[in-house]
Amino acid sequence: MPCKKRLSPDQTVHGTISLPRPPEHPPGLITWLVNGVAFPSLCEGWEKAIVKVFDTLTDNELNFLRAVIIHYVVGRLIVTNPITWDDLISGLESTAQALESLIDGANEPAAVAIWQRILNELPPDRRKELDTVAGTFLGLSQAATAALQRARDEHAAGPDRAYDRPWIDLITALAGFCKSKTGTPPTAAKGLNEKNPKASPFVEFVSAVMWGAVPRDLREHVASRAAIAKAVSQVLSVMR
Repeated sequence: MPCKKRLSPDQTVHGTISLPRPPEHPPGLITWLVNGVAFPSLCEGWEKAIVKVFDTLTDNELNFLRAVIIHYVVGRLIVTNPITWDDLISGLESTAQALESLIDGANEPAAVAIWQRILNELPPDRRKELDTVAGTFLGLSQAATAALQRARDEHAAGPDRAYDRPWIDLITALAGFCKSKTGTPPTAAKGLNEKNPKASPFVEFVSAVMWGAVPRDLREHVASRAAIAKAVSQVLSVMR
């Protein structure tokens, strides 16, 4: 049996929620499957590890950083646990067809009576939401069709795509955060070619994120402080 090509996805998630998250539970503590692998919790006390780098961080800033780190963790789960192109394209085809059928069905003569019955089950103050829901389904149908075509194009381009995308996205987001926080563009380190380069404040920040927040098995470039400084420098040099 020929081997299927493995997908090296570009922010493509095949995710399922197996347990709902109660409102009082912080993000990152739900049971979420990414490509069949359970999403792990961020490291306990990660906020304290990051706050040490700055004098203060607001709740909004912490929420932003939480979202950035979770985005990175999801990306790492995707590239380390890829799904096959066949599975991805098959799932997109099914989703696109289901949404297209739903939109087509809404235009049938009998659909008016069907949707009116559905509308009658909504509380009076929510019945205007139907127009928004219809527009959402149309938008999702168009997006699903576009996602299917993109997946087909990426498959044709070859399987080796964007393995380092999660790292690039992480450093780009953290660099933007630091620039807005401090007013100056972040740098990597002095003496990168030396055995023990002097880490910049930004490298210290990235290190705090990597060691203090990211689950152990998903960390990158943590063999040494020099390794993480060089990896940061590579991304910053492209951004300039």
